[in-house]
Amino acid sequence: MEGASRKLGVFAIRMKSDMLAWEEQDGFMVEDKYCIRRGTYCGLIFLLSTRNAE
Repeated sequence: MEGASRKLGVFAIRMKSDMLAWEEQDGFMVEDKYCIRRGTYCGLIFLLSTRNAE
């Protein structure tokens, strides 16, 4: 996922390291995303300047 703001002069990139699991609930296959174990989440956001790429 990414996004930018001309007004603020920044560009952001979000990286996630999700694990995926599928299980059946009430006759439907349900996708579950998590990090190391269920109920935990992890993401890293890079924030860069669009003016000088720092």
